[in-house]
This record gives sequence, structure tokens and C-alpha cells, in this order.
Amino acid sequence: MASKVTKFITISIGSSEIKLAELDSSKKNISVLWAETVPTPPDAYDEGEIVDIEKISKSIKQTIFKNRIYAKHVIFTVHGPKFANKEIIIPNVKKDKIKSVIDANCAEYFPINTEEYVFSYSILEHFVQEGRKQMRLMVVAAPGDIIESYYTLADRLGMKLECIDYAGNSTLQLIRQQVENAPNIVIQVNKATTVVSILKNGILQMQRTIPYGKNVLLNAVMDEKQVDESTAEELIKKEKMIHPSFDGDQVTDSLRYMVANLSRVVDYYTTRNQDSLLEKAYLITDGVDVPGLRELLTNELNIPIVIMNELKNVTGSKYYEMPDNHLMNYMENLGTVIEPINFVSKKHMESLQKKEVKHNNVALIAGSVIISGLLVLPSLWSYKKTTDQRNKLIMDIESIQDVEQIVNAYYDAKDKVADLLGFTSNTYSDNDSVLYMYNKLEEVMPSDISLSSISFNNGQVSLSATGSSKLCVAKFLEELEKLENVYDIQISGVSESKDEENNITESFSLTFKFLKAESEGEADENTDAEPGSTVLTESNAEQESTVKSEINAESAPKESTDNNEKEAQ
Repeated sequence: MASKVTKFITISIGSSEIKLAELDSSKKNISVLWAETVPTPPDAYDEGEIVDIEKISKSIKQTIFKNRIYAKHVIFTVHGPKFANKEIIIPNVKKDKIKSVIDANCAEYFPINTEEYVFSYSILEHFVQEGRKQMRLMVVAAPGDIIESYYTLADRLGMKLECIDYAGNSTLQLIRQQVENAPNIVIQVNKATTVVSILKNGILQMQRTIPYGKNVLLNAVMDEKQVDESTAEELIKKEKMIHPSFDGDQVTDSLRYMVANLSRVVDYYTTRNQDSLLEKAYLITDGVDVPGLRELLTNELNIPIVIMNELKNVTGSKYYEMPDNHLMNYMENLGTVIEPINFVSKKHMESLQKKEVKHNNVALIAGSVIISGLLVLPSLWSYKKTTDQRNKLIMDIESIQDVEQIVNAYYDAKDKVADLLGFTSNTYSDNDSVLYMYNKLEEVMPSDISLSSISFNNGQVSLSATGSSKLCVAKFLEELEKLENVYDIQISGVSESKDEENNITESFSLTFKFLKAESEGEADENTDAEPGSTVLTESNAEQESTVKSEINAESAPKESTDNNEKEAQ
């Protein structure tokens, strides 16, 4: 982690329990200073959402106070059926540009209302394909209101929020340190879900979540033996309740759905990786060995099964010793201090941006005042002269602020256009007509027009943009009409808005038809594109996309089954 803070309280809230751990990440190994699991208050949490913050915060406060925990920095791990993740491939852009590429294309990645979600990512790998440097990302979409509730929870706890991590990522970061480099599958059986991860050389190849966990097995034992949950838990630990194959036994058959989905994942990977077959499967069961489960999975998956009951690079402190198998129950808590995904709420992001602008303005004015003060010092006779100079400097600063904003907006828009062209030029197949259109569009677009989105489909161009005034929008239309390849221009969706400083922004959408240039070689004369560069079109995006997708299946079993079957096909 980038933070200089090394001691954290990590908290993972689930439907039935809250897992808390105090960690020290200052050394090579993660040191567990304390860990405890407490029941989730009734009606306080539902499928990833904090329903009652007061109940949750009270339970956590009591637990922390009872154990005399004094760490003030908190990390949350989040999950639930409303979270979605997708693997995508983009050109190898600079790290500070990755988020802007994701934000610009998130509507294509997820079939959701993107305005209600916040997005983050982790880099899975860098690679070269057909001579082009690319990177594979795991992009995660989180409901904005859920993320905002965790900011509120941190405030109620009186703690500083360090980050909010995705549970699938935190578990992955820890697992990749535990397994061998050969292609292996990791099966993590939790209470409500089973997370399946396939790794090769420490790089995630695919990850799936099956909405079927240990609770199903517990319920089957409770029904079969007519016992309560705690007794069923003891029976699972001490007696071999699971048979090595499906033979009609009620308890064993309760695992049929989970095993069937595991088989689909294995088959899906195997059919696409004949030269890199799975060598081993690691089984994780929350630190509790389930007799018979390994034999059943070995027979059904036809892969050697190894039970993971200890963790590398994780130790207890000299003041707090914890059995290794007990640590397995806190994998979400432990992995989040390695390389977390950080969800930042939109309100918090806006607040940070305002503070940055205010800080820059204060620093600029303060600098001018200091300079003016230094000019006053030489002698009294120059007092009036230097005072006038100071006042002039302040007036100059005030006069150029608007210009500075316009210039910054121009360069921001220019960067966005450059990013879009760079992204599209490295992603899809050649289309010189589209490239020619982009070049002509750039030539006639005024500097105070900011392009938000653009699409091209069979000669029909649609774009959305913003401008600083109606005059600049009219100028853009006037210049666009002069292009000989453009006709049937239609503008719509014109709206005007003002920010807190009464700066006006004109938003608009337009469509036009673009005829193919008679000589496409003209495009090459005015472009900086590299030979063989490509552009994005609606027609080839679906065909050529290398994006691999998966929406987290922590939903109803029926929906998950349909998704898995489609994927396997």
C-alpha cells in the first residue's frame, strides 16, 4: 500500500457475521495483532448493503473497546450481488490514464446505470500481442450508495478510512502468494458462496463466484439428523457426512449444484487451454476440514486436491498467537493490505477536487504576497512603488484565473481526445475512412468544445459534447457544414448549466452523415497515427472486442446457473 500507515483494522461485514482483524504490514510478512468474529446484528445488513449503520457501528465499537484496540485507520472489504466485475483488455497506457479510459467506456463494460456506480480496477498483467503492448484489468463496479455508507460508517466509528477493497480482490492478492506457478485452481468454500480462481504464474486467468456455500451443507445435515446448527457443525467436523460420489445420499446430494458449477469452470478453462492444463486444486474451507469433501471433488473434477490449511507470509504477533487454520477464516481481511482496489465515493472525489483547486489558488496568492513583501523591504522610499506593484500582481492574478481555467479545460479536452484516439487506434481493425473523419473533425473543432463521446456506424456519426457558450457551438456547426464529406447535420439535446461560480456550460448532441473520402490517402497527410493504427467503430466493436466478462454471480441460484451454462457453451 502507498500509505505510510502500517497498522490497520480491517473489517469484512457479511450477512451472518462481522470479521475484524488488526494487522501490521510494516514488515515482509503480515502480522496479525488481533482477530475476532462477531454476529451481524439482526436486520442491519442485507446482500452487501448496510441497512442500519447505528447497529453495525455499535457492535464494532463494543468489540474494539472490549479488546482494547487503538488503531485508528480502517480498511473495509465489500461484496454482494449488486457488485459486478469484468476482465477487459486495453492498450498499455500510463497508470494515471487508466481510470479515465475505464470511466469513458464503463457503459460498454456493464449493462447498468453507470451514474449510480463507482468504478475501480486492479492490473492483472501486462503483455504484448501482435507487437502491441497491452494490459489486462479486472474492473469492478460498486453501487455508489453502498460505498457512501461505508464512509458514513467510518465516521461513526471515529476512524480514518484508508480504503474500501473488493473482497474478490483481497482474497486473490493473498492466494497468489500461496500457490505454485503451474496452472492451478483454488476453490474457496465460504458460508454463503464458493469463489473459484484459476492462476498461472501468479496471474489470475479467471475468477467465478458460485452462490452456494457451506450453509447449504449445514442445512442438509440439520434436516437429515434433525439437529440444530451448532450440532450440525460438529457433525460435519467429526463425522464423514459426505460420500466420495453422488449416490442418492441427502447430505452429499446437497453439494451437487456447487460441484456441477465447478465442473463447468474447469471444462471452460480446459477447452481453451489444451496446452496448459490444470495440475492441482487447492481447497479452502474457512479453516475447517470437511471430511469427505476432498474425495468427492477429486472424483468429480479429476484433479488432485490439496487442502490449504496454512498461509505463507502471515504470522501472529508475540502477543497474539492464532492457529493457522483459524487464520484461514480471515483471508478477506488479510489480503486487503497487499494491493487493494480502492472505491472512492463521488462525493469524496468532488470534495478532494475542490480542496485541490482552493489549495492551488491560496498558494498562488500567497506567493505573490511574499514576493511583494520582499520588494517592500529594501527601503522606505520605495514603499509606495512596491505597494502598487503588489496590487497590480493581485489584479493580474485575478484577471488570468478565467484564462487559466479555459486553458486548462482546453488541454484536458485535448488529452481526452488524444486518449480516445490512442485507445481506439490500438484496439480494433483498420478503418481509414473513420480515421480521416476524426482528423477532419479535429481540424474544425474549436478549442473550447469538449468531446464527451462519439460513435460511427455505416457512415452515421453520433457525438455528444460541451462548449463554453452558444457562440462556440454555433461556430463548430458552421465549420462542420463546410466539410465536403459531411451532410444532413442534426443537433439535439441542447441544454445549459451553471456551476457554483456561474460559469456557463452548453451541452449538446448531434448526428451527421459522413461520406467515404474518394482518396483515403489524404488522411495520412494530416495525422500523427502510426502505420497500421486502427479505430473504434460500432460495427466491429462487438466482433473484435477482446474483453472477457463476468458479472459477479452472487445472486439467485437460477440466474447463476443460466450464466454459467451460457459461458460454458
